[in-house]
Order: sequence, then structure tokens, then C-alpha cells
Amino acid sequence: MKRYRLIMVLSAVILGTAIVLNTARNTNTWICSAAEIEARTGLTFDWFTSSGHSPADDQPKEATKGYQFTLPVKIGLTFSDFSIDILAGFANTQFTLSGGGTRSLATSLDTKLNFAYPVSGQLPLPFDLLLGLDLNLPTGRTSLKEEDLVLLEGQDLVSVTSFGEGLNLNPTVSLAREWENWAYGFGLGYVFRGKYDYCSTLKEYDPGDILNFTAQLRYDFLSRYQARFFTDYAYFSKDTVKGKDSFQEGDFFLLGLGITYNQSAWDVSANLQSILRGKSKLAEGAAYTPALSTEDKNSHGSEWIAGLSYRYALNTRTSLKPQVEFLWADENDYPSQDPLYQGKKQKFSLGVGASRQISSRFDADVLVKGFVLNQNDRDYEGISLTALLTALF
Repeated sequence: MKRYRLIMVLSAVILGTAIVLNTARNTNTWICSAAEIEARTGLTFDWFTSSGHSPADDQPKEATKGYQFTLPVKIGLTFSDFSIDILAGFANTQFTLSGGGTRSLATSLDTKLNFAYPVSGQLPLPFDLLLGLDLNLPTGRTSLKEEDLVLLEGQDLVSVTSFGEGLNLNPTVSLAREWENWAYGFGLGYVFRGKYDYCSTLKEYDPGDILNFTAQLRYDFLSRYQARFFTDYAYFSKDTVKGKDSFQEGDFFLLGLGITYNQSAWDVSANLQSILRGKSKLAEGAAYTPALSTEDKNSHGSEWIAGLSYRYALNTRTSLKPQVEFLWADENDYPSQDPLYQGKKQKFSLGVGASRQISSRFDADVLVKGFVLNQNDRDYEGISLTALLTALF
């Protein structure tokens, strides 16, 4: 019963916020005259099953079937130009493992606070400038049991696989400009990641900080077409355990192209992305050493993601949104008998969604999506259902 109390509490927060803010609006208090509030909550259900060869006795166990319920909560407040987003959630996950046995975890997730302030209106700049500050508050679950770490490895199977981290601080700077048919934007951020206990056997884990750069260039042509080029780069500093270097993730590169065709009642969009990762650095031997060595081969294979989405407006208040996505990941550079070997991965997803403006204050979104996945000599199939309700005050 305790695992569901948080669901009731978070739902009550949304409903309570709506009641208080609506009352405040009716009494013309300063809060509603100065702020715009958006509250969003809903439910996501993910389910999957699989068939294939069981791993050898000396290999880690794999998830063969499972499910996850996720309850997201978001409250956004806008005071003139200044905005704050508060995000929290709850997840209940259960996996059945190869070789028998199940692992489950019901927990709240970390709370995120996102602050944003546009300064271009205050300064005579030739571009738009936005300053941001994102905080991750450690309200979720860390220090997992070692046998529960398998729940963190289902990123292609369920929506949430990170249940908690430390106190993270992420200042960001973004700028953008439009001229004629062109537009560009750049973003720069640095994530200071705090220390936490990763699992019962890995205490005082300090993940490396992250330097992140993003850019996008857009061009509108032939009146109804829009082309996009976008890129993302991330550099990771060293992870440490009890103050000693233990690991350093390789550089992350993303390159993407997209095109959109717009009509008054419908639009279609296609995207193609390529993801490359550099070699990581590892600690030699069982004991941590001050120096890290670059791995002999790259433990990351390249990835390609292609997506196609379509939106059709049934009327001014209702839209249908079919979508399809294909992911292809190459095997890494290690031989198949090596413990660091990762084989090819292919995932195909097909979904259909709908959006409905219920009233001037309430919107609803529903998405049903199915997928098939082949990875590590195992075939997976699954389905997810997401329903969201947004309220404006």
C-alpha cells in the first residue's frame, strides 16, 4: 500500500494547485495576475516480453519480460519573462530474469527544477539570449541492491531507467537569431554532478561532470518546406570512487538532418540522426589506480536513428499523430568472446497518438506505441501507453 501513497500525494498536488490557483484568480490575488501556471500529470504503462537464447552461466542475467508504471508530474510557472519548471515522478518496475527470478522496484524519482530568463529584452543584442539553471534534487532512489542493477539496463524496453542521482547543477546559455528564411541557435551547458552511493557495493561514487554543446540551423524554402541541421557534442570528465579515478566516458557526437512539409490541416516530418562515441578510459586491474588507460578497442558501436511523424487536424481542437522510428546500432570493436562485446541492435517502433483541447484550460494527449527489438541473440516485443492531462491557469 505504501508504494501507491506517493501517486495519491502527487495527484493531490496537481488537483490542489488547480483549486488554489483558480480560487486566487477569482479573488484577483497578485499571484495569478503576475504568473501563468501550467500543470501536467498522467500515466505511462510499458510492457515487454522476449524469446531467445539464455546467456551462459558466467554472463549477466537479462530481462526476459517485465512492465513499468510511471507517473510524471510537471508544474510550470511563468512570471513575466522568468519561468520555473518543477518536474517529479514515481515509477513501479518489475523484470523477470533469464534463469528465473524477478526484480522489482517502486520508488519516487529525482525532482528537477529548471529556471530560465531571457536577457535579450534587457540588452541591445543582435540575437535572442536565454540564461538557464537546471537543478537535480536527489529525491529518488540510489544505493540499489546489486541484483537490482538489471533494472537500469532496460533503456530500450521501458521509459525510466534512472531512479536517482546526486545533487546536480547545470547552468546553460542559449542564443538564437532569425533572418529572412534562415534561423540558427546555439546552446552551451556544464553539468556539475554530485556524489552519491550508486549501489550497495559501490559507495561514494562521483560521476564525471559534463560539458555539452548543441547547435541547430534551419532554412524555410518553397513556402511550405523547412529543413534542419542539428548537432550535439558532450565531453565527460573522470568518474571517481572514494576519491580515486575509476572511469571516463568517451566523447559523444550527434549529427542530424530533418525536413518538414506543412499544410494548413496536416504536416509531415522526417529525421535522420547518427550517433558516434569515442573510446572510454578504464582503470587497470581490480584496484583503482591514479591513471586511466584508453581502452584498446571502442566499446561503443555507431548508431543510426530514422523517424517519420505525421499530424492531421480532424478539427480545430483534435489532431491525430501517427509516428514510426527505426534504430540501428552496429556491434562494437571487441571480439564476440570478450566480456566487453556488444552485438548489433535493431529496434522498430510504430505508434499513433491523439491530442484534444478539452476546453480553454485543459488539453489531453494519448499515445499508443508498439516495438520489436533484436539485441544480444534475443528478440523483444512490447507496447506502451501514455496518457497526459495539461491544465493552464
